[in-house]
Amino acid sequence: MIPEDLRPVVGKVAQALKAKNGQNLAELRETTGIAPAVLVSAVGAMLTERFIELRTDAKYYLRIVLGPAPLYERADFEYATLARVTAQTLPETGTFDDNIAFIAERDQGDRGTCVGQSGVGYLDLLYVENTGDLPTPADFAQIKRDLDHGDGLVHDHLLRQSFSAQCAYSIGREEGNITHPEGSLIAPTARALVKVGCCFEDQWPTAKKPTMTYPLPPGDVSSELVLHKIGGYAVARNWTDLLLAIDKTKKAWISVPIYSNFMQMEGGNGDLLMPGKGDYIIGWHALLVTGRDALSKNRLRIRHSWGKFCKIDGWLSKEYFDLGYGELYVLLDSEDTKRLRDLYVTVQIRTDTPCRVVLEGSYLGIVTPDQPLKASLEIGRYYTFTADPLDESLPLKVGNTVPKATDTVIELLYGAPTPNPEPEPEPEPEPEPEPEPVPEPDPVPSGLLALLLDFLTWLLGLVTFKRYRGK
Repeated sequence: MIPEDLRPVVGKVAQALKAKNGQNLAELRETTGIAPAVLVSAVGAMLTERFIELRTDAKYYLRIVLGPAPLYERADFEYATLARVTAQTLPETGTFDDNIAFIAERDQGDRGTCVGQSGVGYLDLLYVENTGDLPTPADFAQIKRDLDHGDGLVHDHLLRQSFSAQCAYSIGREEGNITHPEGSLIAPTARALVKVGCCFEDQWPTAKKPTMTYPLPPGDVSSELVLHKIGGYAVARNWTDLLLAIDKTKKAWISVPIYSNFMQMEGGNGDLLMPGKGDYIIGWHALLVTGRDALSKNRLRIRHSWGKFCKIDGWLSKEYFDLGYGELYVLLDSEDTKRLRDLYVTVQIRTDTPCRVVLEGSYLGIVTPDQPLKASLEIGRYYTFTADPLDESLPLKVGNTVPKATDTVIELLYGAPTPNPEPEPEPEPEPEPEPEPVPEPDPVPSGLLALLLDFLTWLLGLVTFKRYRGK
């Protein structure tokens, strides 16, 4: 899913590529006016979501497809969600993965196999961590592969427990439907490690001069792949997510831009060099993060697959990271995968007319009455969606949903426009309360009234008599 803060940038990049099919990063910077670091992040996110593809001419192209292959057999999650549900906090001091001393040092040579190399380095660490099966001195004393790759002779010092970079590279390219001559992406490779798995190096059929697109393994090796699947994986969105992941697992899988000052790293300490004035991006490199500086939150330990070009282990600074990255993932065990999967419900999106469906800014694809789409939604979270009917005479549909654990279907209904509801009649005013009647005095008893009248009559007669005698 495209991060919310990158969506406007992604929109500009998509419009630029639509207007002029095929542009490299320099051309995109010129046509969009987007800052280089932000542009790198946006392009990396679009590659991850398969909105664009990078071809052999080093230019990016919009994918003209009905929709990217959605990840609804959900193995991908947000690492921030795992940190939240486990109440993880970030300590002040950092740690390293000590098992790095017990895995193979790899050399991709002139091949674009860095995703496969760094991915199996990750698996090597997980294998040692989970089994305790450490290499023997005899393992370190031998060179297990000596293959001619292109112009140079590459010596990979692979151990008995070394997973096959060729295998990871091949299944990742197939899962991602990657057709350009070389290279791969982290997301489809992680997805393939969940679905297929990976075998050891000596179980992978090799040739003297393997091609860039390796063949699928034969059946007897495929049966071994099942034994080495991963539980799932989670995407990290920022430096804080990355630090939390390193604190919990001591490992992460990242791709970063490589600049034109790359050759200055030859024979160096393995640190990624900040670009100078006039330097530009020449490619991308996937590598393994293996720990954090013990005293700083601004440096992470990394391992390359560049053989003796420079030191195999170096440092990635936050300053370099902030220039932009392509992909950033953390592999999960089955326990954490289940913990995250239980937060989601998989639903079908159905409509009564063909529509293009966008959920939370991510294009899901075309849905028809006969072909619903699946979507994996977090239970209890507020989602917004837009369904754009292919029949332009119908109104655009915008709605929202808050999925429950029991939900299975979301219906997006179309057809005749919904009439405006009749206004509800205004409620009649409540009648004012009648004033309470003033109670009348109790009536005087009739006998007493008669006596009083007789007394008044006698008194009046007496007064009249006195006045008469006085005349």
